[in-house]
Amino acid sequence: VVSHVAELTAMIAAGERARLGDVLVAENLITPEEVSAALNLQGASGRQLGAILVEQGVIDPRVLTRALAAQLGLPTIDLRRERPTDEAIELLDEAIARQFLIVPMRVLDGVLDVAIADGNDPRVRAELERLPVRAVNIYLAPPADVQVSINTHYRVLSSVDDDVLQIWAEASPE
Repeated sequence: VVSHVAELTAMIAAGERARLGDVLVAENLITPEEVSAALNLQGASGRQLGAILVEQGVIDPRVLTRALAAQLGLPTIDLRRERPTDEAIELLDEAIARQFLIVPMRVLDGVLDVAIADGNDPRVRAELERLPVRAVNIYLAPPADVQVSINTHYRVLSSVDDDVLQIWAEASPE
């Protein structure tokens, strides 16, 4: 197993992409039989391997995130413990954050740290390239944690709030 982990690390360093099942097996998180069963389901359904393993209860979403991070050569972030700064939140429109599951975390010297749920989506990277910062550091987080963080740190106006804002906009001072 140690040589397999070293091999995976070398693949990531060389820019090659390790297969998710190999990463999970190398880290003794699942058995080769569990990978085979999930791959059979993947072939029949077309769904992502990681999603199948989580749905079956074979792995936890956080375990999946750590394995995907290892596969992609990205660090992870625990959004249950880390909070975004207001300065970072202001850099990304809420609609984009929701659409692509991106949480801007902090800005330091023109470098923005972001948490994302999907490191495979080229549209996410394209959106990050549009941001008015010098560089972006990407961290992977479980999709549910990213969604909770977005819901917590972006304020969504309800229709009642919209009505109140309209009343104030039309009100004349007494």
